[in-house]
Amino acid sequence: MTTSKRARSFVAVAVAVAAAAGLGLNAATNSFAADQAGTNTDTPVYATTGTPLVGTDGTFTTDISNPETATATQVATDTSSSVTNNTSLSSNSMTPNFVSNTKGGGITVNQIMARAQSWVNEGVPYNQGASHSDANGTYREDCSGFVSMAWNLPYSRTTWTLDDSAITTHITQSQLQPGDALDYDTEHVILFAGWKDKSAGSFYYYAESNPSVLTNEYVGNFNNATIAGWPVGAYNFLHYKQVSATVTSQNTAHLFGVTSSGTITNADADYSAGTWSSWKTVTGASGISMITTASTGDMTRLFAIGSGGTIVNADANYSAGTWSSWHTVPGSPSGMTSLTAAATGNTVRLFAVGSNGYVYNADANYTAGTWSAWKQIPGGAAGIKGLAAAATGNTVRLFMIGSDTKLYNQDVDYNASTWTGVMTVPGGATGAQSITASTVGNTVHLFYVGSNSYAYNLDADYSASTWTAIVGVPGNASGLKDITSTVTGSVLHLFMIGSDNTAYNVDADYGKGTWSSVFHVAGGDSGLVNITASNS
Repeated sequence: MTTSKRARSFVAVAVAVAAAAGLGLNAATNSFAADQAGTNTDTPVYATTGTPLVGTDGTFTTDISNPETATATQVATDTSSSVTNNTSLSSNSMTPNFVSNTKGGGITVNQIMARAQSWVNEGVPYNQGASHSDANGTYREDCSGFVSMAWNLPYSRTTWTLDDSAITTHITQSQLQPGDALDYDTEHVILFAGWKDKSAGSFYYYAESNPSVLTNEYVGNFNNATIAGWPVGAYNFLHYKQVSATVTSQNTAHLFGVTSSGTITNADADYSAGTWSSWKTVTGASGISMITTASTGDMTRLFAIGSGGTIVNADANYSAGTWSSWHTVPGSPSGMTSLTAAATGNTVRLFAVGSNGYVYNADANYTAGTWSAWKQIPGGAAGIKGLAAAATGNTVRLFMIGSDTKLYNQDVDYNASTWTGVMTVPGGATGAQSITASTVGNTVHLFYVGSNSYAYNLDADYSASTWTAIVGVPGNASGLKDITSTVTGSVLHLFMIGSDNTAYNVDADYGKGTWSSVFHVAGGDSGLVNITASNS
């Protein structure tokens, strides 16, 4: 449909009237016109089928023929709506942790992306005459209702009323960042999720498109004639003014990935600002098969298995914004197949699996500027397929995937200079393909990808000397290929390579006891084969 452009001065009054009238436009007995978008030829990220798995649907009535694209004047003068401004939570929701801030208040990019992804996970359909209720609140099941939900607005705005100087500002295409919107005010709006290749014009976006498809993430391109079925030139670019307001006091996670071509790529998440950097290539590295990191202060120590199986290293100084050059780790044997690292104080403990399947260790003392000699760890077994390490105090907890794909553990106490024997990790896990471990307090959180390519978790509380049972990671998806983790404060950030070879993230806030939704890391590089993460 096409309507005349509304006057800006009407917006504030119209929106207030709409909220008072309950025209958070939520769901209907009316037979509304379907979204008139042409065929969306953009590539979907997910194959979505079925009906909503989480939350509830509702109905409402209104005289407006197309509530998705209603003008401010139409909204203000409609008197037939029976919907209320409902932001109650659904008891069967899978998406806690991202709805605690005030409706219409400050929100981070990560929160917006997680809220958007939740509708993909829940299989929310498109219906201008329906609302969807879950942990995010209650919002209309169409394009503008979806963006309103992602931004945590008090109610569902329309394509016209999203373009409101009270809440959004116009930006340029080159300024687009995850969480912004592309708004064709008479027809459609989509949520920008990050650049795929900015120089080539390709990007990710989320959208509620039309009745024939569920909510999904897509790959669009500004060099095409259309985006989501509408002319590229019809869109305005909107930035929600509440984005990046401080919501938490978390710091930064650095995510690194090895690509199928053997290079290393990196993106950083600033949890204080709620933003992700764009992906960029770490220069000077080639022929890489696997990576790991450890942090000492503001320094991230990046270790990689290079050509020939030797281990190389480069350091990122995040205070100075500089990288060191790459060099071979002193004494590194050839033929290494897996590696992990953990820091105790200013010393990094590096572990690697040799060509004979045994685990070897060398330590870098960054205070003294020295490396120890490489040595086989005592009591180890052959046939090790994967490693993960985490420190509690001055003890490093080393976890291993054995030749039988079971999980094993061995600890080294650097105060006493002693090693424990090898033990089987409780719970009977088997079929492990990849593992990661991170410490929160005196508890180590161990994650692994099982034989069915799902992610699983169990925790070791070293204060109580207890292990939890094995559980699936909430919001889990199959097809996972690798897994890594890091911690900022009490929040553990779990990163995974999905079946599409791009990175995904889910966060566990152990202070609150909540999990986020799984979401696609904004602008994620494709072709990832291995990932690691650090904090600063």
